[in-house]
Amino acid sequence: MGVKEELVFKILDYLNEMEVRATYGAFAEVLGVLPRSVGQQFLGEKRPYASWVVREDTGLPTDYSEEQLHPKLLSKKSLIKSGAVLRRNMGLSKNT
Repeated sequence: MGVKEELVFKILDYLNEMEVRATYGAFAEVLGVLPRSVGQQFLGEKRPYASWVVREDTGLPTDYSEEQLHPKLLSKKSLIKSGAVLRRNMGLSKNT
């Protein structure tokens, strides 16, 4: 498993543990990739575990069915919109 893949799982584990959503943009910023590449290249199949990564305008992941959403996805209003905030909350260095 590569460094980026490990970081993907680390971010998803954090979002699931904290039950907080992050935008595709924030997720991409931490990975150092384009937001459009996040869904297909890094999140894999649509499933509740990956549904915490969402669109900023809707607060929902793109093209997920209701069964693919985490049951607690909308339990909190908070939404991480910045890679810097996501990094800080996770205790990651800027070089991560």
